[in-house]
Amino acid sequence: MTLNAADANGWQGAILSAVNAVDGVEVISATLESGSAETSEYCIVDGCYDVSVSGGSGNGEIGWTLAGESGSAADVVTVAVGVPSCEPFCLIPLACNYNSQGVIGDCNLCEFDSCQGCTYPDATNYNPDASIDDGSCVFELGNPNCPADINGDGFVSVADLLIFIAEYGTVCN
Repeated sequence: MTLNAADANGWQGAILSAVNAVDGVEVISATLESGSAETSEYCIVDGCYDVSVSGGSGNGEIGWTLAGESGSAADVVTVAVGVPSCEPFCLIPLACNYNSQGVIGDCNLCEFDSCQGCTYPDATNYNPDASIDDGSCVFELGNPNCPADINGDGFVSVADLLIFIAEYGTVCN
């Protein structure tokens, strides 16, 4: 991290604070006591951090840089450290727009409609892109006048019963 000031007077009491954007815990508190620039290294966990500067009398002359992002005394900047983005994501695994790489979860961003459909491969309206079954599956019977004729040979027989028993207890998705 680099702290800088427009003149050699330092930050004149101003303090930089980096707070974990997820849990609100402060991980960095720094100031520039004197001089016009100072570089320091910090070991912080990968994540998103809200960086701000408060206090002091020379705020118009203050600047900072952290992980490629920069700001001044008037800014609150969210900085991604070791993560691809600090944009909020849907973190509910059953949602259509679930993102396992997300850092900041926001349930209000989750969407459940676009991935609904029939999830049974044997249905006539099977949707391979659907991940949530919406109860719309349609199954074509071999003979609608004789629904127990499972094998479609025109007779209800032991063969139909055997097909039924073979499938008995199968867990449906």
